Amino acid sequence: MVMLFVGKRRITPLEVVIQIAIVGCLIVYGYYSTRWSGIQDTEIWSGRIARTNVEGTRCCHSFKCNCRQECKTDAKKKTTCGEVCSTCYKHAGDTRYTATSSNGELVYSNGCNGPGETPTSWHAVKVGDTTAWEHP
Repeated sequence: MVMLFVGKRRITPLEVVIQIAIVGCLIVYGYYSTRWSGIQDTEIWSGRIARTNVEGTRCCHSFKCNCRQECKTDAKKKTTCGEVCSTCYKHAGDTRYTATSSNGELVYSNGCNGPGETPTSWHAVKVGDTTAWEHP
């Protein structure tokens, strides 16, 4: 590296620190630019749909209900009021649709469907169909 101060015949301690900092920055920049630029390999795991499952779950369609105003008074006689609500659900439960591949990957999941609401994409899922899953 070219010395900062021309005319001297040796490198000062400040110049050594600057050179180390520059080289360190270049190493860090190189590491992160290659890591995040998509240069690294991505594996594609191929398999087949081995199992489909339809199971009941708790309902995920919640909303506020039975709201009321509630006031509290603290030790300093200061009153604060706020709305207090219960949580109600649209129906008793939902249906979760899942499909697992032969290599153990969850390849399909649709878990917030009301009773009798089968997702249209579920009809295309068949045991034995091929799958491909990305693994970085």
